[in-house]
Order: sequence, then structure tokens, then C-alpha cells
Amino acid sequence: MGNGHIDTYDGKTFTLISSCQYILLEGIDSKSSNKLRVMYTNTQDISTNELVVVYYGNIVNIKGSQIVVNGQPGTQLPHTSNDLLIRQATSVLLSVEGPDFTIYFDGFRVYITLEPSFINQTCGLCGTFNYITRDDYQTPNGLIETNIIGFADAYKTSQTCNTPSQTSPCSLFPV
Repeated sequence: MGNGHIDTYDGKTFTLISSCQYILLEGIDSKSSNKLRVMYTNTQDISTNELVVVYYGNIVNIKGSQIVVNGQPGTQLPHTSNDLLIRQATSVLLSVEGPDFTIYFDGFRVYITLEPSFINQTCGLCGTFNYITRDDYQTPNGLIETNIIGFADAYKTSQTCNTPSQTSPCSLFPV
């Protein structure tokens, strides 16, 4: 995901322009029963984009250059907590790594890779991760949404946030 462009695990792509916080991924690792939740707030300012990862009793907040782990600001990298490793993967990418997942974040883009133990165990804007594209827009209540706005609204973390607009990428950068 980056700048509102989202690719699901099963191959669908859509654009969502909004500064709300959304659940990108919620899943349960079938091997360990550990729950993973990844939330993201996308804004036009890299210093205010926020990634929140909740896993195995840990809460990691990354906003701009600030990293807060379990409420403790100023976390130094690399940092480990239970089965979680947070580190500077490259000069621009931070990574949050668990036994069966890796999340990369550069301030604008989020990349989430999952091991097969998450197959059929996910929901959120990243889809269902079951190799079936027709159910990628499944809402938390199990309905398959045909409208991207309705699908995205179902994964907002706050219903007081404005409804997003669905924008064609071509209209963002007219010729």
C-alpha cells in the first residue's frame, strides 16, 4: 500500500484517498493462534502518516521518525519484544517482523508479507489471502461489498472520520 493505492493479497487493486485510520490487515496465525492487526493512517504529509502494529501483546506505533513500543517513546533500534523484532531494514525502510510476517514501512508505503499460516485467516483492506479474488472486498460482517467506499468504510477504526473518495489515479495527475 502506498499513497492510497492498495493491492490485495489475491490480486485486486484499488485507490482510496482518505486521512482516516484503516485496518489493513487483521489475521490469526493458524500455527500459534497469535493475532496480528495492522492499521494505517495515510495523509499527504510523511511526518503524520502512522502505522500501528498490534501483535502478541505488543503495540508498535510508527509516526514520522517516532517509534513508540508499548507506550514507551524513543525506542532505539533494533528492538525486540516477545516474538517481535523492529529494525531499520534499509536506509529508508523500517521493518516489524514476527515469526510468520514482515511489515516494511518507509513513511508512505506499507508492505506486508505473510507466511502460509495466514491463508484463510485474514480480513481488512488487504483482502482475504485465500487465492480467491471475488471475496477480497469482504467486510467484517461477512458481506462481499461491490462498492470500494462501502468496503473501506467497514474497516475504518473511527466512524466519525469522513467517508473517503474513490478517485481514478489518472485524475490525480492530469496530463
